[in-house]
Amino acid sequence: MKTKHIVVFGGSDGLGKEAARQLHEAGHQITIVANLQEETEKAAQEIGCAYDVCDVAKKEDIEAVFERLLQGYPVDCLVNSVGIYSESPLAESSYEDMKKMIDVNTLGAMYATKFIAEHMRSRGGGKIINVVSTGGLHPKAERSLYYASKHALTGFTKSVEKEYQPYNVNISGFYPGAINTKLFEKNGVEKDTSTFLP
Repeated sequence: MKTKHIVVFGGSDGLGKEAARQLHEAGHQITIVANLQEETEKAAQEIGCAYDVCDVAKKEDIEAVFERLLQGYPVDCLVNSVGIYSESPLAESSYEDMKKMIDVNTLGAMYATKFIAEHMRSRGGGKIINVVSTGGLHPKAERSLYYASKHALTGFTKSVEKEYQPYNVNISGFYPGAINTKLFEKNGVEKDTSTFLP
């Protein structure tokens, strides 16, 4: 098996961290990227991989991370696994909540995809996986902000998948259901996760 350089955005916890761990154990070179220095460094030490830190909602931060990474190795695969969550009626959601949800869940993945897809195209191929969730497929009441951000990412991913197919750049969405991670806890939502996937 050829070793790949795989970059995992959101690799400091949850699904992203587990993906990074398993890919590292499979023999790949992993770099995790997240927004908190201490948490990301700790996760990288646990996994045994490299790390970098950036605010995924800022285009210039994402570009700076990739420019640093590409000085060392080309990127063969990008996993976008960053996400925040909210669960409340629209009437109780602020405009600031709306903007933050789209900035992190949608635009962050779009920025990263745009930058690295062109790098992969110039190299003759690569793979990008956007972790969306079933929230990007099936709407539910009182989750309009989260589901809007995920539906937008679904549409974006399906479109660029077709756009980059001729260049051997494989772009796909991953739509997991309920997983027992800290997503809800970190975003102040009380939820019984005992029946969720481990």
